[in-house]
Amino acid sequence: MQTRIAAALLCTLSTAALAQAPSVNGQWNVHIDVAGNERDFSCKWTQEDKKLNGGCSEMTEFSGSVDGSNVTWQARGDQASLKFTGKLNADGTITGTVNVIEYSIDGDFKATPVK
Repeated sequence: MQTRIAAALLCTLSTAALAQAPSVNGQWNVHIDVAGNERDFSCKWTQEDKKLNGGCSEMTEFSGSVDGSNVTWQARGDQASLKFTGKLNADGTITGTVNVIEYSIDGDFKATPVK
């Protein structure tokens, strides 16, 4: 009897943990600031396990991943490649750093889900 209760409790806890796993599916507005140069992008993503698919306006060659609350993606803009490294916050935004690869310059970004 105790084994059945323990198994049922384990299944319930596993299901609850899966239901709380963060997801970044959907439309996002991304604001970047690199050395005082600000820019806004619109992105649309779908998350399959840890893989992030989709893209952002004015960017090509998109690839990304989600690992827990860590979100990373890289894309090619019209003049340079950008690498984003951020965290999914409790308020639903993603904040972190953006690196302009060809120039080795870092800046900040904030991604906000479109409601």
